[in-house]
Amino acid sequence: MGLRGLGKRGKGGVENIGKEVRWVVDWDDHVWVEVWEDGDWWHFDPCEGIVGQKLLYEGWGKKPSTVVSFRVPSNDTDVGDSLVEDITMDYTSDSKEEVAKRRKSENLEDAMEKAREILRGE
Repeated sequence: MGLRGLGKRGKGGVENIGKEVRWVVDWDDHVWVEVWEDGDWWHFDPCEGIVGQKLLYEGWGKKPSTVVSFRVPSNDTDVGDSLVEDITMDYTSDSKEEVAKRRKSENLEDAMEKAREILRGE
């Protein structure tokens, strides 16, 4: 079946083989997952059937303003700030200044902290 068309099942399928996975949301219009492998988070877009191409969306003409990752802690996961992270700079070749100009909300840090509290069960 390959990666194409797996959608949400892609995340579950990767988790079932023992890999740590986190959801990634481009606040403009797209979602995918990242898989922890070899000490790094790897881009994994089951809808497009593409792995390891973090700048793929720039090739579509997109200019991401906010890309955030979310993961639920497992029993052996350190519950820290990494549960919710702003990973926008991983998905653009633009400078931090250019990304800041595109940002719609200056309350991103507050929103991410609230999400961390929810994931921690606070």
